[in-house]
Amino acid sequence: MQKAGQLLISAFCVLSLAPAATAQSVVVDATATVEAAEPAGSLTTIENLSFGNVKIPRSETVGCMYALQTSDAGVAFDGATGLERPQVSLSAAITSNVYDATPSGEGYLLTDTVGQGCQFDDGYSPGIVRISCEEDQSFEISVSATTDAGAAYAGLDFYVPGQERPGAVVSCQASDGNDLSMYVGGMLYVPGTAEPYTGTVGTYTIDASFE
Repeated sequence: MQKAGQLLISAFCVLSLAPAATAQSVVVDATATVEAAEPAGSLTTIENLSFGNVKIPRSETVGCMYALQTSDAGVAFDGATGLERPQVSLSAAITSNVYDATPSGEGYLLTDTVGQGCQFDDGYSPGIVRISCEEDQSFEISVSATTDAGAAYAGLDFYVPGQERPGAVVSCQASDGNDLSMYVGGMLYVPGTAEPYTGTVGTYTIDASFE
């Protein structure tokens, strides 16, 4: 009997030492930022235009025009094509070109002959403007450009051709409240007499009149 009692006590001790079952839980929070949509008929700058790193001509008698050119997709100015048109587009396609440039009146004479170390390096990119509008809404845009005072002092000229032309009528093809993106190029004149410069070279202003 004593031996049996010892067995019972041992069994009880084993059972009482087994770990108790545990339950755990975790909480995951859901977050959001809820903002009012941009009103239809508004423009917002998303990215600024950048010419990146460009070179001053080796000769003081040479001037180079650095051009970031856009296509005319969706933005057609009357009678203006290629380099004659303000460089705005509804297409992200953009090309970088360098031209020999000679000041002529309020503009420049451009030729394809390039030398004297004029070249684009990496880092150029178009400006991007977001246009909030309703589907099939039409609006007219006009453009203007000014050269920054510091850049002008260094001998540079931020140039946008075709500013005197009538505004272009654009049709908003956005649907279900989606926004359009307008891509902005332009030209930077760098003469051989220019001084090294880093910073803002100019301002491109786009005015829109919504119907």
